[in-house]
Amino acid sequence: MGVSFAEIKAEFSDPVFNFRTKFDDDGELLVYIDTDRATVLYDFDDEKYCVATGIFPDNQGALNTFVEHYNNQYVIISNTEWKMYSANGISNIKLHFTDTGYFFVWE
Repeated sequence: MGVSFAEIKAEFSDPVFNFRTKFDDDGELLVYIDTDRATVLYDFDDEKYCVATGIFPDNQGALNTFVEHYNNQYVIISNTEWKMYSANGISNIKLHFTDTGYFFVWE
């Protein structure tokens, strides 16, 4: 959160991450990268700073790995919500379930 487009582009410049950009219907910049466990989506404001992140685990095992990590590293609010406190502020993390799968949203 609060990271610039340039910083994310630099961090994930290695081709292994399959860095790609897109503009949504509202003209907001979106960045997608692939990791070994998930596809990650970064949503940017008009000044190209990240305002939200979506993490889409590749499978059930990856989902469980994320939940276990969040349970060990962050404040547990519920079975599907966590808070992460850092020098940059507070992030709210929520796990969403849909008919087509599951994903985390960081705001």
